Amino acid sequence: MDFSELPVSVEWIIIYVFIALAIIVPIIAIVDVLKSKFKRPYDKAIWLLLIIFLNLLGTILYFSLSRERKKPRA
Repeated sequence: MDFSELPVSVEWIIIYVFIALAIIVPIIAIVDVLKSKFKRPYDKAIWLLLIIFLNLLGTILYFSLSRERKKPRA
């Protein structure tokens, strides 16, 4: 199916969903960074900077790589 055949409203809904994901998912990652404890004190700052400046890529990297850097929960 070609997107040019879809009504305009469906195209805008798809765009709004991607924009919402690009905003909401990094916010979830930032909240998780702020609540987490890391093994090294500067890891939190590095993850925050990566998420803020690389947005979705930083978020994907955080959720895929940060588990081994976090302190285990008691």
